[in-house]
Amino acid sequence: AWFTDRFNTRIFAPLGLALGALALSSIGFAGSLWQLIALQIVGMTGTGIYHPVASALAGRLAGPALEKPGAHNGGARKSARSFGISIFFTAGMLGGSLGPIIATRINDPESLGFGGMEWLTIMIAPGVIMAGLLRLASHRVPHRTERLTVRETTGDAGELTDTEDGAVVSIDDPAHARARWLTVGLLFIANSMRFTVNIGLYYRYGVWARQTLDNPALASNLHGNLISASALGMGVSALVIGRIDRAGHERPPMALSGLLTAIPVALMALYPTWAM
Repeated sequence: AWFTDRFNTRIFAPLGLALGALALSSIGFAGSLWQLIALQIVGMTGTGIYHPVASALAGRLAGPALEKPGAHNGGARKSARSFGISIFFTAGMLGGSLGPIIATRINDPESLGFGGMEWLTIMIAPGVIMAGLLRLASHRVPHRTERLTVRETTGDAGELTDTEDGAVVSIDDPAHARARWLTVGLLFIANSMRFTVNIGLYYRYGVWARQTLDNPALASNLHGNLISASALGMGVSALVIGRIDRAGHERPPMALSGLLTAIPVALMALYPTWAM
């Protein structure tokens, strides 16, 4: 993120996508646990590099693409940008819902007549091709958004003007800086907690599938189905929230989404097969 902002480039989005495709699709050739862990770290590093840059790209292009004609206020621009990021996230989740199904079937010889985790390498080709297409489509789009401008005043210091919503604050106001950092910190903690639950559920799905089915291959396929269902749910809900949510009113749905879904998650161990 620092290099991306410092040098105003989006090159790390296609690089991260290609790196993730190469490493994660090669896990079938890991000869030990440590080699598997190394490939996972490298692959997920690529995914981590890709997502923030691509999200910023989606938000930047969504504003002018989705903003209603004649709407020139900051709120309309922010709503269009939020909905554009929701579309980006939903598309990723819909694609992600196919990934576990494809991967588990490739790994199951009974499904395709061939199999084994080495065959996951066939997923490298579409990953690298998409990385190349992303580079071609985005390399002319600047990463930095010059939203904030400093203007001179009659006072001792300038003012910081947010050109999208017109808010004016002193550039030397420490309370404003602390409030921003506090908000970012709280979002970071909340996201970390949510993803901890998310990864825990993926592990729980595997335990549940193995307890439900004696056949390891069928249990693996069921595990993939459950991960796919999770991705589908995330994608659809993100699209709905992104469409109905208004700029400046994001806090209620963020809070309710965690509170309401905690109930079915807590009861998950008690579900019969069809409910799961």
